[in-house]
Amino acid sequence: MNLTVDTSALLKFYDTEPSASNELGSSISAITGIIGEDIVFGLLRHFFEHEKKEHVEILHKCKAPGSSGYRLDGWILAKSHCYQTEVKNWCASSLSGRSVDESNLAEVAHYNLHHYLTCQRNSKKVWKVLQEMDQEQKCNGKEKSPLLAFWAPVALSPQITDLPPFFRCQLSGYEESIALAEVEHSFSEAWIFSASLYLRSLNTPKLTLCMPRAKERLKIMRDLILK
Repeated sequence: MNLTVDTSALLKFYDTEPSASNELGSSISAITGIIGEDIVFGLLRHFFEHEKKEHVEILHKCKAPGSSGYRLDGWILAKSHCYQTEVKNWCASSLSGRSVDESNLAEVAHYNLHHYLTCQRNSKKVWKVLQEMDQEQKCNGKEKSPLLAFWAPVALSPQITDLPPFFRCQLSGYEESIALAEVEHSFSEAWIFSASLYLRSLNTPKLTLCMPRAKERLKIMRDLILK
């Protein structure tokens, strides 16, 4: 279930805009489809278990009650919270994305969060996380909380110097964007996670993450391709 990633290679791949001269085109979307979501969930699990000292269970079926409605990418069942989680692998190569390094990290992180949460094009993609999902049995009385997990660095303010990878975001101020998504909800805040910021904070050349779906997909690819 575990895979080991090269930290610097991963940060370069996602946080640096690729050269436009590559005649084969960008590989980011294809690779993200295989491993991207699992990288973010793997880093979330690592964060909870190593930083918050909480064992978590991750479920990948997360839907609204009934046969219709939004679906999210998964549940993170922690000690006191059930986080209904939407993963966005938006990065430097995404539309309106910007390359990031240590010199512009805070500036780009603030730009990213503001753009992701207020851009009209993104409204349904991000704010569907506010529709209450159906998981009463697993939540077992724990508080339900929406969690937006981005690859890209994100921050509430460019003046924040420590750039926490996991923080609360009050929904006041985003009413217009939320209204565009047409999502009924009772939440007053959402949690935000940045995989890029967390990976940077670990300052390690390689990291072993729990990535069961990515590992299975890579195995299938190895079986399909003749050497």
